[in-house]
Amino acid sequence: KEWINRFLPMKIIAVSNYVKERLINAGVKKEKIIVLENGVIDLKKYDINKNYKDIRREIGVKKDEILIGVVGIITGKKGHIEAIKTFEKLLEYKDINKIKLCLVGDGPYQVEYEDYCKKNSLESNILFLGRRNDIPDIMNSIDILLHLSNSETFGMVIVEAMAMGKVIVASNLGGIPEI
Repeated sequence: KEWINRFLPMKIIAVSNYVKERLINAGVKKEKIIVLENGVIDLKKYDINKNYKDIRREIGVKKDEILIGVVGIITGKKGHIEAIKTFEKLLEYKDINKIKLCLVGDGPYQVEYEDYCKKNSLESNILFLGRRNDIPDIMNSIDILLHLSNSETFGMVIVEAMAMGKVIVASNLGGIPEI
């Protein structure tokens, strides 16, 4: 492990204490690590008093429906299939019918998860929005951010949702508890 400290830069910036601990466990001297936690850089983009694009109308979600959002690249690590299966269980309750799940992002597992939704007749309640450049508008439109990541160094999308005053349901792992 000593070779790690000889060839590394004088300082390493970690985005969370979780990352710092992982680096220390890998043999990096703790004196070399500085923790600079991420944050929303431009809070003007996430101003709850701003007029945002009406994403709900664009995607066909009524005002009286609850919209749960999952935002992030669709990989096996970000918990999308867990979110889909959890949502599927919610739909089993007869009195919960005004609820939708939207998945924002794209990635290598998107087609597989879309196929799962088709096979299980979930297409009317689970919406795949693809990659978007209007995340503040998305955050304004959702009621709940669901973040069931299996691995997370920080979770910037959680900070963005917090800035918009959204309810957040997230995994208790990695750098998430620090947020």
